[in-house]
Amino acid sequence: MSAIDTLLHPRHRRACTYKAVKPFLSKPMPAIELKYFTPPSEKERRQNIKKTNLICWQCENKVAIVGSTNTITGEIICDICAIKNYRDYEGFRTIQAAKAHRRRMFDVGYLLTEVLIDHYLNKYSLNEGELLDEEHGMLVEFSIDLQNMIPIPKKTELQNSIDQSKIEHYYQRLIAQYLKLPSKRPQLI
Repeated sequence: MSAIDTLLHPRHRRACTYKAVKPFLSKPMPAIELKYFTPPSEKERRQNIKKTNLICWQCENKVAIVGSTNTITGEIICDICAIKNYRDYEGFRTIQAAKAHRRRMFDVGYLLTEVLIDHYLNKYSLNEGELLDEEHGMLVEFSIDLQNMIPIPKKTELQNSIDQSKIEHYYQRLIAQYLKLPSKRPQLI
């Protein structure tokens, strides 16, 4: 047992212990393909640094992207330090592998929102540009509600699944089970 293992909650399983993740401890996992969401580019990161006054508690550099926040102390950690911590905490061997897996954790959640948006667009024969801000907000809120309904072991399984089509299929079944849309597009004001 490592020193980190002694600090973890007894029920926490480190990412490095999952069979599907083992081949990716030293190399990045395949990325989730998203249509509507893109992570910030290097240019956007540089612009964020110019606009922010946030300082990383760990490395003491300006924060381009917030990696985590301690809700009790208010301390902010930049995404670069958060990835380094994630590497150590979860047992990855390289920064690139930890970065890809951590990115995947977020993207699996974004994928649910995208599958939900696609379901809505298909239902009402709309294209992405026709989606109203109010509708988008409603779908994001519903996506968060659905995410909160998924048991943690299932979320972990989805994050560690290499096959994106299996994740999408699970989300489609979840949406079919819980989303009942009217036959006509709702009129939002």
